[in-house]
Amino acid sequence: MHRLVLFVLLLVLLPFRPALAQETPVSGRAWTDIAGNPFVGDPSVALARMPIDRVARESILVERNKVTVSLATVDGYLPRGAQRDKVLAEARRLGYDKSRLYIENVQAVLSAAQVPGWREIAAKIEREQIDASALQIYRKTMAVGDTCTWMQFGLYKQVEKVTYRPSTGSLERLNPVYLHADGKSLVTYAFHHRVGNVGTVLYEPAVCHNLCVRTYTMDLVQRYTPPPPAPPSPPAEVARPAPSPEPGSTADCPIVSGLDVNAFLMDDIEKHPELLDRVKALIDVAKGRNSDGGSILAAYEGDAVSRTLYDQLDKVVQTRAPFNENVRVYLRHPGTLQLAQDLGTLSLQNGRATIPLSDSQKRQVIEIIFPRYFQSPAESGGERRIRVLPREWEGKAGGKLWCLKHAAAAYWRKDMP
Repeated sequence: MHRLVLFVLLLVLLPFRPALAQETPVSGRAWTDIAGNPFVGDPSVALARMPIDRVARESILVERNKVTVSLATVDGYLPRGAQRDKVLAEARRLGYDKSRLYIENVQAVLSAAQVPGWREIAAKIEREQIDASALQIYRKTMAVGDTCTWMQFGLYKQVEKVTYRPSTGSLERLNPVYLHADGKSLVTYAFHHRVGNVGTVLYEPAVCHNLCVRTYTMDLVQRYTPPPPAPPSPPAEVARPAPSPEPGSTADCPIVSGLDVNAFLMDDIEKHPELLDRVKALIDVAKGRNSDGGSILAAYEGDAVSRTLYDQLDKVVQTRAPFNENVRVYLRHPGTLQLAQDLGTLSLQNGRATIPLSDSQKRQVIEIIFPRYFQSPAESGGERRIRVLPREWEGKAGGKLWCLKHAAAAYWRKDMP
């Protein structure tokens, strides 16, 4: 997972009708009954009816298979006996013989059937059958108030602009495996496909499998302002220029390859006291580190607001800072911190933007310079900078680099110029 601001939805599925004719799209609805009937059709069939090109559809299905399992696979892990028959009957009732299951579906069905040791069985299925790196990328959450611009409601009905607003008591009727820790947000999977600067996002809430699609245009390349030409240097001092990458994608990351930069308001963080305490504590830690004017790379290792708290800021605060601001982006040699490449100016739109990076650029130190009025990152060497180290991209299955990582900064509104 990883990322631009995403909006998703859910709706209660109406019974299928024998005819396949599409209805006139309905606009402006709210989904309130989360405990309603799930989608019992085949998502691949529903996906074929959505306004997605064939290449995007095929790519999404391939990625979806990495984080789902078939009912036949689940059956192979079940103990023989009455519970097994109950599990299979419940799974077929929910349509999982037509659709592959997310791990949350496996957990819900096993727990409902009261299979002995169901947690251990589900954990083994996840460990042996689910791509862990893909799960980290694609599993997201949907918060109350999130809206989808267009969706396929089952196999027949198109619905536009539907907002997730659970009714009182409906969440309590759900199996807890479908809920985020806040008790309101729902586990949702988001799949991306991008060709050039045109992207498609498919959302699929695990609880019901209704499909939501959104297309968007990424203007990442256009957001870069080339740096001014450097003054002439003596021949002996001219460094060999870094190779120009294909921004935004690589062979292993055809959707997006880069660093997602986010800015949050301290005013918004203050609404969550426990998170605010952690932010302030990490800012104090950063202020106490000796970077010797920004020349000691080790000072930028360890816990930091950006590295440690991004996931919580994303899930708890969610809203980015409502401004458009420019930051400077540089690549530096890991050993010497000398300038390897000036990537120019990145424009944060509504507090967010993505730096497209090639694999070779990820092996450099990525430095982002924020305006002085930011509260975080802490100042070092006269600048408020975040540095992303080469090792932070490592750890993906097969020795490959992660496609997308996240950086987060926070500013204090009162200090705005």
